[in-house]
Amino acid sequence: MSQKKNPNRFSRLLRYYATLILVLVFLLPLVAVYLLYQHNVNNALAELNLMHYHIQTELSQADQDTQKIAQKLTESTKQIEALRHYANYSYQESLESFLMNRQYNLYLPDKLYRLHREFQDITSIVIHVDNAKELIVSTADNTRGRKMMPSDISKEEGKEIGFDRPLFDLRSGHSLGQVQVNYHADRFFQGLAESPLLTKAQTVVVDAKLKRMLLERGKLSHDKLQAVIKGENSLSGYLISRMETGEDLLIISLLPKSIIWQRVTGPVLVITLITILVAGILLALLYRFFGAYSNQVHDMVTTLNRIGEGQFYYRIREADKQDELREITHSINTMLDQYQVNIQELYSMEAREHEAILKALQSQINPHFMYNTLEFIRMSALTEGADELADIVYDFAALLRNNISDEKETTLERELSFCRKYIHLYQVRYPNKLQVEIEVAPECQAFVLPKFTLQPLIENYFVHGVDFARSDNHLTIKAWVEDLPDHASLTSWLWIQVSDNGRGMSPETLNALNQGLREGARPIEPNGRQSIGIFNVAERLHHYFGGEATLSYQINEEGGVRVWLNCPFNPTHSAS
Repeated sequence: MSQKKNPNRFSRLLRYYATLILVLVFLLPLVAVYLLYQHNVNNALAELNLMHYHIQTELSQADQDTQKIAQKLTESTKQIEALRHYANYSYQESLESFLMNRQYNLYLPDKLYRLHREFQDITSIVIHVDNAKELIVSTADNTRGRKMMPSDISKEEGKEIGFDRPLFDLRSGHSLGQVQVNYHADRFFQGLAESPLLTKAQTVVVDAKLKRMLLERGKLSHDKLQAVIKGENSLSGYLISRMETGEDLLIISLLPKSIIWQRVTGPVLVITLITILVAGILLALLYRFFGAYSNQVHDMVTTLNRIGEGQFYYRIREADKQDELREITHSINTMLDQYQVNIQELYSMEAREHEAILKALQSQINPHFMYNTLEFIRMSALTEGADELADIVYDFAALLRNNISDEKETTLERELSFCRKYIHLYQVRYPNKLQVEIEVAPECQAFVLPKFTLQPLIENYFVHGVDFARSDNHLTIKAWVEDLPDHASLTSWLWIQVSDNGRGMSPETLNALNQGLREGARPIEPNGRQSIGIFNVAERLHHYFGGEATLSYQINEEGGVRVWLNCPFNPTHSAS
């Protein structure tokens, strides 16, 4: 009846694979979006950093050019006197003085003209001489310069940047005044690769001390400018890259994230379409090749369930089966036909010959035929990729061989291997309902003990203790060797512990069970079948180890019970 409640495992596996493919269809584009976006963000930041290094280099070069201009204006004593004379006298007086003294090379307008020719990206030179009321201003349109009042000088913010240098008297070392050289903003952005990222980035150069903008590329709103100057590291919809220079200048670039998304959208659409196409092909192939196989297996399981309910006249349809499933179906139907014939013969025999006839029929069953049939089913399952079904068949066949074998003894390692197979059948039947933990010390593996020592204890747990309505069932098996120096005959004992968190038992039942184990008396209870298997193990251990082995039960603090088994451990009593 339990198999009827569960759907075909192969069909469930087919649905799981289909679901997995659909999940991947949605996950792969999401992962692709994330990876492509991060890749483009990193590339964008790298390009912005390269631009910042370029601007920083140009700023340093402009600062050096300004220093050269300051040195050229005060490179000699006569040049300094000519500068003072031009600043403190009228234009006509200065011109007459220079013509009279024939100091043509010291004439300041000519000097400014030559500076503009040498440094062609200068927008203006502003000279302030101490104690002079007017400034000397030379622009690209008027390279020879003119005198202007400070209030008459205007500067377009963000379009040019100025560098100041003091002017000193070479003889006295005193301050002579100051020169300001202004450079056009284009100088600092020339030579950059005009990529879409750089052309759409908004870049400013800010005086870190005065908190004001010196240079701008791209229009940046006042609110955004103030936010980035104050040190904001994130603005909604923008990537921010900043660099500090050694001249107390701060270079800041803002790039709209929409540019990044425009780069990502195309590749993501291509990846999504490819993923959907591949997923569709995989689903079609999956249902094409495995759908028919699943239907055939489902038909076999359904018919076998009906036969298991006592409807022995049912047979599996062979016409719609293919390859090895057809052979298996034919073999099962043949066995069922023979089985039904045998049942009819049994009912027709006389009562006094019933037991003999039954044994005769049972003796006709060839174990090798059964094992060969199970092995054929297992190999067929492996061929079709049903690895889980193959493992189940293998474990079941191994348990059958072990149950009917004539061996009286076995090693602890071999005993545990069959216990694992027994447990595995339950784990397959009730997936994700049971956790098993087995810890065995290496020196215990080859220890020899009576066959079926641990398996009845585990069977008892599955019959009376486990609750498959829960998903936290836990079974633990441990074995180790412990030295007992105060023991007269041996110093080492083998300890085996089997514990669970199942339904457990009442203290009264547990005490009666332990008392019966100590005294060798089997209590007669409604659950007497539980005690029969346990007492069987205890009696065989008692005889095998000469009365020195013990078996006892204990209530587990985590719920359920804990079984303790200990016996003398002699290293020579191990399989070689």
